[in-house]
Amino acid sequence: MLMRAVLVVLILIAGQPASAEQTHRADLAFKLPSESDSAFAARMLKVPGDELHTLTTSWNGVPTIFADYVTGRETETPERPLIALQQAPEGGYRKLLVTVGETEGGEPDIEAIGFANADDDPAKELIVLLAWNEPHYGACGPVYEVRIFDDPKPSEASLRLLPVSKHFGEGCEHFRFKTIAAVKRELTRLGY
Repeated sequence: MLMRAVLVVLILIAGQPASAEQTHRADLAFKLPSESDSAFAARMLKVPGDELHTLTTSWNGVPTIFADYVTGRETETPERPLIALQQAPEGGYRKLLVTVGETEGGEPDIEAIGFANADDDPAKELIVLLAWNEPHYGACGPVYEVRIFDDPKPSEASLRLLPVSKHFGEGCEHFRFKTIAAVKRELTRLGY
């Protein structure tokens, strides 16, 4: 009887989900001592290094590696995921999906990345400027789109697109927001 009670307790314990701290720790990836940021990102994302673009920076004081690459080149609709690898207090990095640039007449590019305040809290949000440099049917040249994302939350695996992104929209030759500086000026004009 005692053995059955111990077995039931062990089964119940084993069936419990891991705590948030344990899960978070398990989701972290650690850089090797001599590994470059690009090599680490390639290893973590399982993408050949020559197919990966990286940008190492600090976002709200947290070391962050942004990485983008193309998937589906063998199809008619390649996509460009943008991933943020953000350092956790434990020293490892967690992976956050920022956005995916979809095919719109051509393969998308990440034209620029920047930071500015775009909501009510003091943390800076992420500005991503996408560009489709291949001419679109009936369009006026390269097409640009501004996407602004909220700063990451500890429990989330992807970033949230902010409604203010709709204000910027997309455009081509005469689009006013082809640079991060132009987006920041407009955010300031809007009161952020």
